[in-house]
Amino acid sequence: MRRISGGRNSRIGQRAPETGAVGLRCEWVMIPALRPHPHRSNAAAGRPIPPPTSSTHPDPLARPPGRPHDGAAGRGAVMPAPTPVEGHAQDRGTRESPVFVLAPARSCSTSLVAMLSGHDRIYGFPELLLFGATTVAELLDEATRRPNLPKSRVEARLSGPLRAVAEIHEGRQDAPAVERAREWLEERRDWPTPRLFDHLRARLERCIAVEKSTETLMHPEGLRRCFAAFPDARYIHLVRHPVTTARSMREQWRELFPSDGESELLERGASAWYRGHLRAVSALASLPTGRWISLRAEDVLADPASHLPGVLDWLGLDGGDVALMKPTQEWVFAGAGDDDSAYGEDLGFLRSPETFPPSLPDARPREAFTGLPQAMVEEIGRLARHLGYM
Repeated sequence: MRRISGGRNSRIGQRAPETGAVGLRCEWVMIPALRPHPHRSNAAAGRPIPPPTSSTHPDPLARPPGRPHDGAAGRGAVMPAPTPVEGHAQDRGTRESPVFVLAPARSCSTSLVAMLSGHDRIYGFPELLLFGATTVAELLDEATRRPNLPKSRVEARLSGPLRAVAEIHEGRQDAPAVERAREWLEERRDWPTPRLFDHLRARLERCIAVEKSTETLMHPEGLRRCFAAFPDARYIHLVRHPVTTARSMREQWRELFPSDGESELLERGASAWYRGHLRAVSALASLPTGRWISLRAEDVLADPASHLPGVLDWLGLDGGDVALMKPTQEWVFAGAGDDDSAYGEDLGFLRSPETFPPSLPDARPREAFTGLPQAMVEEIGRLARHLGYM
């Protein structure tokens, strides 16, 4: 992997089990392979970490007998090598390979995409939901597929693809343009979702497309679909401390899970953090090291001048361009639309698109998650240390 300065910490993870949908409480998989890395002190300082070898970090999918994995698609199955998806790919020979940000919800990924979009050669998309559905029809029919999801949330999620199509086609995102985008998508219901992304990218000149949707990481088939559809893609694994992430999820999910108490919501958040990042380190471990980097949200948002040059260098751009990058307020998808409804997943940031670095928590997982099962807390702590948190 290319060595870059600032906040780029390269870490190799382990294979992870396939799991259920985000937010579901589930049985915890012990991962004895994820022990504190001997160089983890370098992670906090923002220096590159030598990747662990397979001999020192065996496959954690060698599960203890009688300890089932929950979730979809083959219990305990590992992710196979990606196979090409036929029928949608156009000629990509002259295009930059896309970049996907892998992160659970509430990881500051919208802020990161808005920051990167300040570079003239980077085009940051809103959440396109590409890999939670297989076709445009499934994308448009989420309300039918998920009847328990509030209608307002369905529309909020769909506003990402709608705004992207409107902006790419017309250079505007007002209500009429968004409605025309909806009609255009309706006429292409049979398109595979990667074909939609190819169509949008084809209209960008000399730009690196960056996309972040939590489904890419959190849907049981998301990464498998992404790897297959875009075998040349690059990845940014964005991490945030488990305690602050789970607390932020608890705040956001109160409306989504109204029957849950505070401890249940916190457990949902902790589960999503653990499952998502375990899946990320598993999948990225199968890729060449130059294809992915890992960033801590606390670092890059607090000191972008020190951390973004390394990201730009990894993308093949000039790290010195950081001084010329536009502020997040000028991101083309900042704002919530004329009627405050076309906002996507992170309404708070889009209403006020300024970056505020998340603080590190005042407690470690074992202190903050006192109401959760002890085994669960221990595994979260071990994975957090593997990702560079003390």
